[in-house]
Amino acid sequence: MTPKSTAASQFFKSAFRSAKALFLCLGLCSSAQAEKFTFISYNLKNWLGMARWVDGERVYGDKPEDEKAAVVSVLSEVQPDVLGLCEIGSVQDLADLQKRLKRAGIDLPHSHYTHGYDETRRQALLSRFPIVATNSSTDASFDHMGKKWTISRGILDTTVDTPLGEIRFVGLHLKSKRPIDFGDEAIIRREEAQLARNHVNRILKKDPSAKVCLFGDFNDTRQSPALKSLIGRRNSKTGFEIVDAEDVHGTRWTYHWSREDIYSRIDWVLLSQALKPFVSEKDSFIVSSDAVKTASDHRPIVVPFRAQ
Repeated sequence: MTPKSTAASQFFKSAFRSAKALFLCLGLCSSAQAEKFTFISYNLKNWLGMARWVDGERVYGDKPEDEKAAVVSVLSEVQPDVLGLCEIGSVQDLADLQKRLKRAGIDLPHSHYTHGYDETRRQALLSRFPIVATNSSTDASFDHMGKKWTISRGILDTTVDTPLGEIRFVGLHLKSKRPIDFGDEAIIRREEAQLARNHVNRILKKDPSAKVCLFGDFNDTRQSPALKSLIGRRNSKTGFEIVDAEDVHGTRWTYHWSREDIYSRIDWVLLSQALKPFVSEKDSFIVSSDAVKTASDHRPIVVPFRAQ
């Protein structure tokens, strides 16, 4: 073999090894990418038709365009793969959001949509991954002050086939803190939370290793009876763990009540024991960009999931 042919042979062998290493790297990178995804829990603030104040007049209309654009901008920053929503209106409203997100490069073609007795403000879940089962409850009820009450926004329950296996996303939008004349809003919220806890207990009784993500606008704070009911017994097999996300400034509020200028943490993401190892709190956060202020009175919680 001539020196020239030997050199050529060595060149092609080296090139082959380099190409093989490159494809191996791409495969590993692709695999690593496939073993993680981003979940967001977000109250959109009335993405629906309703009476609104416009130039001092009360008129019926959709969520203003600047607010819709701001919601899409916020979500474009973090690129969710699974998106849990509160305060979406009709099926058409949900489709409108999906179309806007797709135009922004966020394709979430799989959806589930539910409600309680309140059919104006609904819950929904959008996903890049297939939804393989739904077990939402629209008519769970309890007794209060001698009257039967049906959970106001239902219990959303979707099983999503994620890169980490099947995960049950259970969404809630509990009774607001707005006082009512015919009942105690705090007790109603606690009872709704207990209905959701019963729902989750049935899941875990059937499958103690179920990966369950309990999320939404709970309209209550960390030490409230409602939240304690949802968390359950700490360090027990059926107990849930809070994702303690914060924003870039180290603050943890998720809701601004402008009328009283009060900032509070009332939106939560809770994880079952089987799901907890797949989440790193240091990578979870609350979005605090300028667009958040226009988009909603709530700030979204971002939770990245990844393989152990």
